Amino acid sequence: VNSIDYILKPIKLEELLAALVKFERVGRSQSLPNIRKALSQEQRLPKRFVLKLGGSIRTVEIADIAYCYTADKISFAMCFDGKRYPLDHNLEQIEELLDPAQFFRINRQMIVQFKAIKEIYTHTKSRVKVLVEPKSDQEWIVSTEKSSEFKEWLAGGQKMPL
Repeated sequence: VNSIDYILKPIKLEELLAALVKFERVGRSQSLPNIRKALSQEQRLPKRFVLKLGGSIRTVEIADIAYCYTADKISFAMCFDGKRYPLDHNLEQIEELLDPAQFFRINRQMIVQFKAIKEIYTHTKSRVKVLVEPKSDQEWIVSTEKSSEFKEWLAGGQKMPL
């Protein structure tokens, strides 16, 4: 198939850029500058969610969302003001709409914004427990598979020994 590299979903920007560098090294691209330009432009992420609440429609700014979580097969956005809103998307879809520099999916049930993290504790089996603000009745534990990636995300993308 004459492939040079492959990228697995969900696509991470750094992996895509590494594949493009590899592509460039092979010397096959006349259009690489256009691809780089498109990637360097600000990602076209939404600034708000549009919600249907009964018969009314409401918008919620993504910057106001502290965390998103799933409970009883419904996804919710918890805002910094303590208000909770049901979302029409599942967490996989929500994760794609959020800025990965600001939001991190700590496990299958929760995506947290950096500013919502109040405290972090070490937990069993190299896992990490996260306390969020506004408070949650749930105990949020970063999965074992995501713990090292979470620690890197906390450090702004730098490897961090914890």
